[in-house]
Amino acid sequence: MQKTNQLRWVILSLVIIIFDQASKFFVVKTLAFQQSVTWLPFINIELAYNTGAAFSFLGGAGGWQRWLFVVVAAFISICILIWLYRAPRNDNWTACAFAFILAGALGNLYDRVLFGNVTDFIDLHVGHIHFPALFNVADVAINIGVIMWIIAVIFRKEQR
Repeated sequence: MQKTNQLRWVILSLVIIIFDQASKFFVVKTLAFQQSVTWLPFINIELAYNTGAAFSFLGGAGGWQRWLFVVVAAFISICILIWLYRAPRNDNWTACAFAFILAGALGNLYDRVLFGNVTDFIDLHVGHIHFPALFNVADVAINIGVIMWIIAVIFRKEQR
C-alpha cells in the first residue's frame, strides 16, 4: 500500500501567505494610493486595490463579485487540501505546485473577506510599456503553482 498525505506542503503555503500579507501591509503603510516608487529598472511598487479578479475582471460589477470570488477561492482551497491529504507521498512536484496555488488563493481570500478588495502593488514594465495590471505576491504564487502543475501534467503524459 502506497503512503499518502502531502499535507506537510501546507507549511510552504503558510510561509508564502505570511510573506504575501507582510508585503501588502508594508506597502499599505508606506505608500499612498496609486503612489509609484521605482524598485528595480523593470519593477515599480504602486499601491492599488482590486475588487475584481485577474486583470480586474468584474472589478466594476457593483460588489456582488466579492462574494463570488470568496466562494470560488474557498472551494479551490478545500479541493487542494483534499488532494494534498489523498496525494501519494512521492508526488512532491505537484504537491509543491498546489501549495503555491493554495497560498495565493488564501492570501487573496483573506484580503477579500476583511477588506472587500485585494491589495496589488507590483508593476512590471519595460520602458514605458507596462504589464496590463498590477499584482501581488499571492498572484505570483498562483502563477508559479499553475505553471508547475502544467509541467507536471505534461510530463505525466510523456511518461505514459
